[in-house]
Amino acid sequence: MRQLKCGLLAMMGMLMYTLPAQAADSIYVCRNGVYENRLLEEGLEVKKEDFDCDSIVFSRPKPHVLVNFSDFARQHRVEAVFVKAQGGQKVASYNSMKSYTVSSSAISDVVRAEVPEGDTQVNVMLNAVTNLTTGVAITLMYDDGQFLTMYDETPIMMRQNDFVHRYVFQTEGAKVNNWMATLPSRMLFHMITMPGAHDAATSAVGMDMAQTQSLTVAELLTAGVRAFDFRPRYTSSKESDIQLENLEIYHGILGTGVKWKDAMDVLVQFLKDNPTETVFVNLQKEKAYGTDYSSTWRTSIRTWLQNNRDYVLQKITTSTSLSDCRGKIVVVSHNPYGPENSYYGTVYGGLTASWGDNETFTTTINYTNSSVICSATISDNYDVTKAADKQGYIKANLDAANADKTTRWFYTFMNVAGSLFGGSPSDYAEPHNAYVNDLLQSGTYTSRLGIIFYDYCGDSNYTPNLLSTLIQHNYQYIY
Repeated sequence: MRQLKCGLLAMMGMLMYTLPAQAADSIYVCRNGVYENRLLEEGLEVKKEDFDCDSIVFSRPKPHVLVNFSDFARQHRVEAVFVKAQGGQKVASYNSMKSYTVSSSAISDVVRAEVPEGDTQVNVMLNAVTNLTTGVAITLMYDDGQFLTMYDETPIMMRQNDFVHRYVFQTEGAKVNNWMATLPSRMLFHMITMPGAHDAATSAVGMDMAQTQSLTVAELLTAGVRAFDFRPRYTSSKESDIQLENLEIYHGILGTGVKWKDAMDVLVQFLKDNPTETVFVNLQKEKAYGTDYSSTWRTSIRTWLQNNRDYVLQKITTSTSLSDCRGKIVVVSHNPYGPENSYYGTVYGGLTASWGDNETFTTTINYTNSSVICSATISDNYDVTKAADKQGYIKANLDAANADKTTRWFYTFMNVAGSLFGGSPSDYAEPHNAYVNDLLQSGTYTSRLGIIFYDYCGDSNYTPNLLSTLIQHNYQYIY
């Protein structure tokens, strides 16, 4: 027995261990999560108390990384472990959603220890066969679908004195579901399956017909949502007033009370705190009654994007990868907002050439009004009250996205518009969210599904596990 679980010695108290003749000549002692190398002589009797430490790890003939995940708050089983080198390449994974372990040339295998009921520790052994000079990112997926990630830029150099690395996940108080950290950086952006909030920023509207989300923008980000449908309009009575204070997010004729700049600032702060993530924004000027000067609208939009250009993707291309988008907002607008001398001029991210009304349609995403980047198929059949019909539109677009191997983008809007004489968005959310969740768990889909916008993301009353199912889907076809 050359390696003992971290913490085992602490439980056994007086345990003594004698190194056998063929054992390596070093051990690592752990104090408060930090390992220190000690050289030993063969045959030496080892006592834990002699080292004044929390645990002892014995070296092995093959260099390895021992990863201990300590979980003090969540009594859930770890279903999967994903490891990625910080340089971008996938390293290895243990994935309970598949019957095998995926490896690469960097890591020979991953072993996940079973977690006894009531235990708070997971041990993962990575048998490394090369150096990981850029460090690693490690993501845990729990049986309730939540992802937690830790990344460490410390180089893992496979020398005798530097092969044990200990990562501790203290998930009590963990507030960020940074699930994109272990997606391969070279993955094309349009190949990500991304959960999105339709008509985001409506949590405080207070009217059933207009409210589509119960979580704030910040709470949606924390829950794992990475796409946002924002529909700002200009509310000033002065066309010359370019102040962003007057650009408010609307749903139809009702204002949400949320300024567009404030919602976007929340996205920027999130990306500053979580540079492994990216956020998509579907931008649309809401059609509503009252004053709305389009020239002022576009100038205000462009002003914010220019002021925050370090956190906005400059241009979408057919080869835009996750690496290009990490730490940035990817904006695709329905409405042009080119500079004053060129209304249809260059925009940030991209611009949809057209947008159908209450239909499934194919359009293009452009860099300017006439410069086509790629095609996009969008299912936005919102005025469909019959459940079977709406679910048919949803399934057809998911089927198309799953089968498509081109650079085409796919959006699927799962929402149904409320009316005074029919149901509210919340009435439709429950059955449609459950339908899609069951559909995805059927095992039919093996590739990307695109950006999926729906109502009441992460709300415990409306199929909360749909959010984790969508996130988890990425790991099913990537790892």
